Amino acid sequence: VESIRIRLRDMEADAIKFQNEVRTLAPQVDESLAELPLEEVVTTLDRRLSQAETAVKVREGLVKQQAEQQQILEQAEAGIQEGRAVLEEMCREAGCDEYDQLAEAADRSRRRIELEKAIDDLNVEITNRAAGQPIAEFIAEAEQIDADSIEPQIAEREESVRRLEAERDDCVREWERHKVELEKIDGSAAASEKAEACESLAAAMENQLQRLAVLRVASAVLHTAMEQYRDQNQDPVLKRASEFFREMTLNSFSWLQADFDESGSPVIKGVRQRDGQLVDVSGMSDGTCDQLFLSLRLASLEMWLGEHEPIPFIVDDIFLNFDDERALAGLKALIELSRFTQVILFTHHQHLVDLIRDSLGAGSFSLCQLRREMVEEH
Repeated sequence: VESIRIRLRDMEADAIKFQNEVRTLAPQVDESLAELPLEEVVTTLDRRLSQAETAVKVREGLVKQQAEQQQILEQAEAGIQEGRAVLEEMCREAGCDEYDQLAEAADRSRRRIELEKAIDDLNVEITNRAAGQPIAEFIAEAEQIDADSIEPQIAEREESVRRLEAERDDCVREWERHKVELEKIDGSAAASEKAEACESLAAAMENQLQRLAVLRVASAVLHTAMEQYRDQNQDPVLKRASEFFREMTLNSFSWLQADFDESGSPVIKGVRQRDGQLVDVSGMSDGTCDQLFLSLRLASLEMWLGEHEPIPFIVDDIFLNFDDERALAGLKALIELSRFTQVILFTHHQHLVDLIRDSLGAGSFSLCQLRREMVEEH
């Protein structure tokens, strides 16, 4: 019993000590706890202790996350620095001042690669077409070729190929026919009969060849006489058209000549300056055909104006297929025609206005510019 009493006194002493410590600690934590009952103070402190322990654990987790995010941030910054270094190197190689210019530089680089490939392909094609000839010599020869002569030469070559192919087919058929005939010969009198037939055909061919030779000579003499007659009695309209045509083709053609086609119908051909070859309309480029038509039209109009009252000459964008040099020659022809009558040229190409102004002067023509709204109204 005594030991129990001692134990109870110790427990009471501990309780009193605990109460004193609680009373001492509570105001230090929160002054408002000093006014609360002891049990409520203990409960509040216990709850706050649990909250503090939880907050410590949360803080430790946040600190760990912060460290991880800091590491990620440092890695990202390192990546950014590395990317900037790469971009700076790319800017240096591309000659750019800003990163935004790299996309345009990349497009230019890609375009350059495509152009270099195209140039390489063209060089290979030129080398193949040169057939072993040095490229510089091949290009020099190509530049000397008259552009107007290319199409008729191509047409002539194609016609030669078709003719040779037809002759080849005829020869093959003739060979096959003779082969069949040869297989039919049985060694009897058929062989001698075939030989006699061949001799008869040879004699007939000789007579026909002699007649053909006479006809060819007669045709050549007649053709020469016709050309001499045309030269002596040339139509003044054709003569004037030849002058216009020579100027507008920049002396690629010397004059125009009346001739006859294979069916005997009259046609007009151009005489090439370089070799004197007659060029049919079908062998001319689109631009040269336009220049031929304009030359004939101007010559006819000049002849008509010499005997009649002047009337305006109105044309609309007649220089679409002309290069600048030939367009300038055509403009000069129109200015020459304006000495006889009024010439009105409609065009929506500003470079023609600049061309005549720079080459012939603003005083050689009058310019009237139509506003878009005026055109739309009418």
